[in-house]
Amino acid sequence: MADELRFRHEQTGETLYALLFVDDPDSDDYGEVWDGVAGEWAAFAVADLGDYDVALAEDPAGSYRYLGDFPAAAGFGFYTIEIYVRGGAAPAITDELLAEGRWHYDGSVLRATDKTLEQLLAREVGRQTHVAATGTTVNYGRDGTTELIEQVQTGGGNRNEPTLS
Repeated sequence: MADELRFRHEQTGETLYALLFVDDPDSDDYGEVWDGVAGEWAAFAVADLGDYDVALAEDPAGSYRYLGDFPAAAGFGFYTIEIYVRGGAAPAITDELLAEGRWHYDGSVLRATDKTLEQLLAREVGRQTHVAATGTTVNYGRDGTTELIEQVQTGGGNRNEPTLS
């Protein structure tokens, strides 16, 4: 698998990584973290944090777009994915958490589990249109045609007049 993990960051040139946790109460591995070194789910231990990180590389360089591979061996199910920016030479428990969300993997495709995440994903992968003349922004679903939400900016478009309708 390749580049299923995608994140648009507000900084370029940083080192990002993901942690993957089983988020399915019916699974024997519920709450465990993916250990990429061992290639299996494991009980979380701070001392082993460096074994858990899934690297996200900025691609292309300078694009603010970070990509990583979801481990195919993880299997189908529900997962919590956390994205961190690495502050030092190795992953640390003090690294800044940038985002987290619940996702479903069906054995081949990683999907957001709710419309909020789907809207964020639409923005990140270019399934959003904006017409400056009317102030209208439309987010589309994974199929690229289903309209999730349409917003019309009625204010001045700055932090003093951010009104959406």
